[in-house]
Amino acid sequence: MYLRQYWRDTRRPFYIYLSVLLLFVLIWLTGMIHANRIHRISGNLWEPTVAITFVVTLLCALVMTFVLGNNNVGSEIQKGTGDFLLTRPRPRHYFVWAGWAAGMAEIVALMTISAVVALGCSTLAVGPALWRQARWTIRLNTDGPITNVPLIAVKLVLLAAVIFGLIYFLTVLFKNAARGVVTSLAIVFGYYAISEVLKQWAGISLPALDFAQHVITPVPWYLAPRVEIPVWTILALAFPFGAQVALNRADI
Repeated sequence: MYLRQYWRDTRRPFYIYLSVLLLFVLIWLTGMIHANRIHRISGNLWEPTVAITFVVTLLCALVMTFVLGNNNVGSEIQKGTGDFLLTRPRPRHYFVWAGWAAGMAEIVALMTISAVVALGCSTLAVGPALWRQARWTIRLNTDGPITNVPLIAVKLVLLAAVIFGLIYFLTVLFKNAARGVVTSLAIVFGYYAISEVLKQWAGISLPALDFAQHVITPVPWYLAPRVEIPVWTILALAFPFGAQVALNRADI
């Protein structure tokens, strides 16, 4: 029952995103087909195609995590419907984990659709020659590092899980959707600001869940995929667990 309610509450932004994506696709596809007809598309097209695909998927992750992350039992409490919800014959942790799982499923589905649509548009515009250039490692720009495509995909999903979980946890903790989103924004931007300052002035690289950083080059041990990915995974799962603890201790 709660999963159906969650879908009813979130289906509008889900459909709005798909509508915006469709409009973007029509504009992008029209431009690419026109450029291909006048022979402005040539050379190695796989790398820019992958770069565009991951940018579109990254934007999807960032937008939808903030849109869906504050829709949970914490926002229900804020609206005054939480007491009724929590009197249902279900333990409190069910509402936390069911809402988190449903939200992540929607976000991953939209990210997958975005990636497939972006690749599909490029294939339609360029033709099958695009896939003859495909490879698992690419260079996103001329002077940039070599980037591993599967690791990029993993980090994009983890990025969505961490930010979604952070907003989810803070919304439940504060029992207020707006405070959860604003605090999450402050934490995310603060972390990246501190990361840039340390990188520029001290030469210290903090872990950052963006697709451009995961490279096949010598990195500090804590940035190696075998260390970084499990740590981010644990953090992503710690947020809904923290939301569960906060809800169990809440006086409702």
